[in-house]
Amino acid sequence: MGDQWWPRWGKGLILSAVYCTAFLLVWRISFNQWYLPAGLRLACLMLLPLRYWPYILAGDAAALLTMRVPKAEQYSIEWAYLSPFLLVSLIALVPRYFRSRLADDEAIARSLPAIGLAAGVWSCVVGMGLNYFLNGPTQLVTVQNFISYSVGNYLGILMALIPCMLWRLRAKWRNTAGQIAQSIAIATLMIAALFGAVFVTGTHGTAVQLMPLVFMLLPVVYLTVLHGWPGAATGTFLISLAVSFALPRTNIAGAFDGIILLAQIIIAVASAGLLVVGNYISTLFDKSAAALLSEMKAVRALREQEEAEPVKSKGLLRTLFRSNDLRLRESVLAMGASCIDMNSYRHDVVKTFKDGGQYERAMEAQVAGMQAAKSLDMQRDSLYPLEIETHGLYAALMGPAFHDVWRQRARIYQNFRGEQQSLSLTLRLAIFRTISRAMESMQDYAPNEYDIRVRVWRRSRQSCATVLVTCSATRKPEALSQDAQDALDELRARLFAFDGVLKQQTPCRIRFLMAEATPSE
Repeated sequence: MGDQWWPRWGKGLILSAVYCTAFLLVWRISFNQWYLPAGLRLACLMLLPLRYWPYILAGDAAALLTMRVPKAEQYSIEWAYLSPFLLVSLIALVPRYFRSRLADDEAIARSLPAIGLAAGVWSCVVGMGLNYFLNGPTQLVTVQNFISYSVGNYLGILMALIPCMLWRLRAKWRNTAGQIAQSIAIATLMIAALFGAVFVTGTHGTAVQLMPLVFMLLPVVYLTVLHGWPGAATGTFLISLAVSFALPRTNIAGAFDGIILLAQIIIAVASAGLLVVGNYISTLFDKSAAALLSEMKAVRALREQEEAEPVKSKGLLRTLFRSNDLRLRESVLAMGASCIDMNSYRHDVVKTFKDGGQYERAMEAQVAGMQAAKSLDMQRDSLYPLEIETHGLYAALMGPAFHDVWRQRARIYQNFRGEQQSLSLTLRLAIFRTISRAMESMQDYAPNEYDIRVRVWRRSRQSCATVLVTCSATRKPEALSQDAQDALDELRARLFAFDGVLKQQTPCRIRFLMAEATPSE
């Protein structure tokens, strides 16, 4: 029995010692407005198995005893010896609550703002309450310090939890790691330049210092729009780190910098919102990728059944495409709500600049925020063009989202004829998706221009649309890439599902017909 328990206890004691040492080390570089021990504590309690909690709590209490026992005569014995155990036990209630309700790491990542806020404020309430009732440093129990400590706890928690969650979820973004790293490098340079402006101005502790600090939110918006949650999380980590370096190192309990505290509050609130928006964007990306993957799997699986069971295969494919479009539509609508929050944060930043007399910076922030919002809108519309419901197929094909996706690669010429009102929403979406797949199938030829022609007409009891997509090739590949082949497969599947006819197909010229029965009048 002893041979089984001693190794476990031995590992536990080592864990307690390591945690206690780490706590004391990060405490030495922390201060009221940027309190890293709160992050270390919460990261361990949220991510380590529950069987390690006794050792974490013991190490935490040991670190606090090391700091408080020498002050027993100055304050009280109860505060010095009892408060460390009560403090960590009460603080542990918050991570225990969230762990009982969050199933996995992704759920924890999505709930980071709520976890950080709850733990930060609760830690401050418990700490000040014990100081008051156990005759500790009651002079620190003020509203000013409550705000300062709460913000410091919150930012310290984000500084610890964000890197941990990015690491634990790294496999999810492995395929886009290169793109994310490039964007992070650009954002880091922008933040570094703005951080340098704090010291170049030589206005430490003044309102002028606030402007570049708050302006750091713009690179975070940039990362959020491009990469969703990992972008928002990384950007939040970077600006929290940058702001911490701007804080004066007084090492005096209760000391604070009011200007930077205001910047921290703005950044904390905005970061929480951007993390929420980033989560929505990541969810949208995930649903889009899942929808496309399910479509390709279904296309490949049903291709073999087309000849044997054409009617059944056609129905299954049509249902699949419709359900995926519906899921994308719901995700895009949810993203619309998050855009409202982003606009609200932009207005807050602009107002802060105007209140400080920085009208030029306010205008720059306004323009940058509007550009970020426009980019996000285009990403949403590229997944599901909502204007196809309100203004029809032609408007969706001429819309900025469709054009900006392809304009980066080639010029687009369009010609539309006929009354599109006769087409149902289902057929409009099918034509829109098929045109997009046709253009994707031509990417291996590096076209410098596309020509899209659509003609809509009615015959007897049918609404018909003839589509011609051509491109001018600049090179001739030896073989089609997998992406181009997948695009062609989906194109043929959509035509098959919606009774379309592929009239002509060459590498740079695709012509098809799609029709549907019209309701009898």
